[in-house]
Amino acid sequence: MKFVQAKELAADGPNRTERDNYFAEAESFDRRLIQIDPHDVNSLSMSGVHAAWRAGPELMRARERLRMSAGEAGPLNDPALRADLLARYGSLIDEGIEDLNKALVINPDFPDALQFLSRLYRSRADLADSTAAYQRDTALADAFEVRAAAGKKPTD
Repeated sequence: MKFVQAKELAADGPNRTERDNYFAEAESFDRRLIQIDPHDVNSLSMSGVHAAWRAGPELMRARERLRMSAGEAGPLNDPALRADLLARYGSLIDEGIEDLNKALVINPDFPDALQFLSRLYRSRADLADSTAAYQRDTALADAFEVRAAAGKKPTD
């Protein structure tokens, strides 16, 4: 329920603190469920969903500030902004990717895991410190996107 409430609040609106608190409660609940049952595909997947919902809007705003279109190749072209976002969201994105990959080990065709892995790899690509790392992560994002549509698991 807290996750649904958080999604409904604008990421940059007047209720941003309330939104962040709802996400924190939902994340805490899912972490407890993972501790109880480390093979709970839904909780593992939700970890990645939380990461995408928290980091995604910030990265989109960063692209807007830098006048980079959604489809423009990255990484983000301001090293200071990129470093700040990496410090704030890098570990969250990596944890989400890790949990989504665990969910796919349990259920290789879990659609939410495939879809949100694509989003998180795109987010991580924008924070990459090199063009090669950006290209590697966007290739993985593309592969998971295709996998979500076609039912094939890409390899790392």
